Amino acid sequence: TPLILTSYTSQTNMYFMFRFTSNGGNNVYIDDINISGNVGIEDEIANSISFSIYPNPAEEKTLIAFNLLDKQKVQIKVYNVLGQEITTILDGNLNAGEHEYSLTQKTALEPGAYFVKLTVADQSFTKKLIVN
Repeated sequence: TPLILTSYTSQTNMYFMFRFTSNGGNNVYIDDINISGNVGIEDEIANSISFSIYPNPAEEKTLIAFNLLDKQKVQIKVYNVLGQEITTILDGNLNAGEHEYSLTQKTALEPGAYFVKLTVADQSFTKKLIVN
């Protein structure tokens, strides 16, 4: 019998307990547990941002693309694999809509692995970038 939990969707945390009562047997099987729906606002924000880097691996130029649903403070920074900041591509307020920023050889990224960190308001998203 399915247990419908819609009346609990406004709760921050939920705990489940299964109690097994037996008349002499010792086997219990719990199967087909499916909890669906959003488990956090971060998932919705990540989907709406549509943060991408292409082409990746990059040769001479790569584009950093993302979408904003409303005006937000945005930062784009590039870090090396040691976590050291290499460059800041953007630090400012942007209007809603689709945005693209170019990362070219002029940025002086040597061949290797990097991390591009996009911060929108107080949410951060990081993608790996390979430069050939």
